[in-house]
Amino acid sequence: IQQRQGLIYFSFLTILFESLISIRDLYDQRPIFHEQRDLRKWYTTLPYYVAYILPELILGGLDVIVFSVTMYFLTDLNLGQARFWYFVLNLYLAELFGASFVVAISAATPSSVFASALVPSILMLFILASGFTIPGNQIPGWWIWLHWASPMRWSYEGLLINEFWGLELTCTNDELVPPAAIADASYGGVRICPITTGETVVAQTGFITVGFWWRWIDTAVMAGFCVFFFILAFLALEFLKQEPKGGAVGIAKPKQQKKSQYQKQQARELKEMQRAEAGLPAEDQTQTPGLEVYGSYLSFNDVSYYVPVQKKNKKENKP
Repeated sequence: IQQRQGLIYFSFLTILFESLISIRDLYDQRPIFHEQRDLRKWYTTLPYYVAYILPELILGGLDVIVFSVTMYFLTDLNLGQARFWYFVLNLYLAELFGASFVVAISAATPSSVFASALVPSILMLFILASGFTIPGNQIPGWWIWLHWASPMRWSYEGLLINEFWGLELTCTNDELVPPAAIADASYGGVRICPITTGETVVAQTGFITVGFWWRWIDTAVMAGFCVFFFILAFLALEFLKQEPKGGAVGIAKPKQQKKSQYQKQQARELKEMQRAEAGLPAEDQTQTPGLEVYGSYLSFNDVSYYVPVQKKNKKENKP
């Protein structure tokens, strides 16, 4: 029993922690995304976010299937009532939760160093309150709220119900209670098996044992966590602006943002394309050192101007 419990628990932890390797991905792409989002030129938040998340949904699913097929049949877990496919679904939701949680934290924090410290810290609290390390019915009252708020608690409960519910268990001679010496001395040699059903295993962890169908409630709660963090990540990308220098987080104000060199270059290139399509000659890109060329020109007629002459320390009037 303990071996199966540990196997199930560390299966979804393995899938969950795979998402940590993608923490730096968003930070590498974020400067370019902010340029385009604030300029509103090439794309907005939604298409970028969909393009970022979609590969994770597909590749994460393939990863879960390969892992599940290898591990589930190799360890001879319960195959009845399509339990294998529920196992795959549960691990896939664990994968999505990890991805959505990492993206949400990455989008809301100023640096990958900060996110790399924050994400594992929060996940470890969820893991400690999941019901494996400490059964739910033994968690102190002032921490029980974390047990119910932990996504791992719902994933682990669903996997336990999926594996143990309806099983009839037997004990080896070493697992019978009381020990042989005590039984012979006090109980006439009578020894019993303390756990004979899978429902007892689920109940001992402090989880809900209302029926086999309860595993779908666990699935729905896990799906809700995934949707919540995916939405939170989108809102962070849409409305928060990370400042690379100061590390501050602020609300994005596209109209008040000062144009960067990248934006200016993009604007010049777009204007040149428009001039080429209109059949106009290319603009002169000759640039005086220290001055910006914005592509605007003026024509003058009969202009008088002064040219400073440093050696003679006087100005000459030239037509």
